[in-house]
Amino acid sequence: MRSISETVNSMVKCRFGATLRKKLDPRKATETKLKLVAHDIRRIDYIETLYDIKPQWPRNGV
Repeated sequence: MRSISETVNSMVKCRFGATLRKKLDPRKATETKLKLVAHDIRRIDYIETLYDIKPQWPRNGV
């Protein structure tokens, strides 16, 4: 598991940069979370394109 998390950290740093721009701690946490969400979206798009798979997302309230 550690190697996977280190790989994700490396990918996020290469794509979005290692430094955080925000100065306040809550905003730093938000910036970090947004970088991880953007990474996840990119990975999902990669899988969709590579394997021609469309994920079935759960629909809340329907």
